Amino acid sequence: MPIFQSAVTAAGWVDFGEQQPRYMLIKITQIGHYIRQPDPGSVDRFYSAGWVAFGFWRDNANGTFDRFWDAPIHIDYLTMRWHPTPAVVNGLSQAIFANTFRWSLSPGTNADILID
Repeated sequence: MPIFQSAVTAAGWVDFGEQQPRYMLIKITQIGHYIRQPDPGSVDRFYSAGWVAFGFWRDNANGTFDRFWDAPIHIDYLTMRWHPTPAVVNGLSQAIFANTFRWSLSPGTNADILID
């Protein structure tokens, strides 16, 4: 069962509890007005489609919370796959732990996103 699966547009975020995303798939379903094609010979590569980011939020003792974001992942293809780059901590391979996810797509752009 996917952690998150949705058709998205504009900007937003979703909190999904502490998970361990293994990969993300993005498919642009509507090309916005500001998307540029860098090379006419490459029909699936684009600039300015938007970006996504994983993050972590935590509750503070005073009833507020903070969100911490990873660097943005820029959407450069009509169909794109992303997976975390493993890190090694104390000799152990680590995956990404995230409990929140955000996106920002250029005006008029729609996408289907699946995170598992």
